[in-house]
Amino acid sequence: IARIIRQRYPFPIPYFMIHFIDNPIRRMVQPLHKHPEHLGIKPGLTVLEIGPGSGTYTLAAAEALGPQGKIIAIDIEERVVEYVRKRIVQQRMTNIDVRQGDAQALAFESESFDAIYAIAVFGEIPDRGRALREFKRVLVPGGTLAISELLPDPDSQPAARVRAECENTGFRFQGKTGNWLYFTLIFDNPDSKLA
Repeated sequence: IARIIRQRYPFPIPYFMIHFIDNPIRRMVQPLHKHPEHLGIKPGLTVLEIGPGSGTYTLAAAEALGPQGKIIAIDIEERVVEYVRKRIVQQRMTNIDVRQGDAQALAFESESFDAIYAIAVFGEIPDRGRALREFKRVLVPGGTLAISELLPDPDSQPAARVRAECENTGFRFQGKTGNWLYFTLIFDNPDSKLA
């Protein structure tokens, strides 16, 4: 029932759920040590994360980026932003910036990021087409878009739908990783023009 409702009426995950979704079982299914590699994250890049949740994967990505790289994580829910900021301070990370923001109206200049990723968030975006056009706008030519979906998540979207929506926006499919419980689709931005 939850899946039917969430598929028909997408909305961001409520704040109280971020602790529920950050658990050892999920980290076993989506291993932290493989996370940056699966998302195409390399040292020195400038990366945008959509919907950091509890920030666990944000911290792993920031570590992989190294001191020359930077990650900006946005979430529409201010309490999520505040929670992740506290974790960053506790971990003494200096290459993460967390902001309140809407994936459908990004407050960044065009061609600002080398890579964008969203983990178990894509299905929560009410207007995914609008968000994808924004992702395309803020990615550099040749930049990477990675979308991961966790199949038990009631918001998860089928890989074929994610691929079709991304390709319809002008992203070029590069590959798929994962297993039977989750997948990550990797795309590149062939140019900086909107499709």
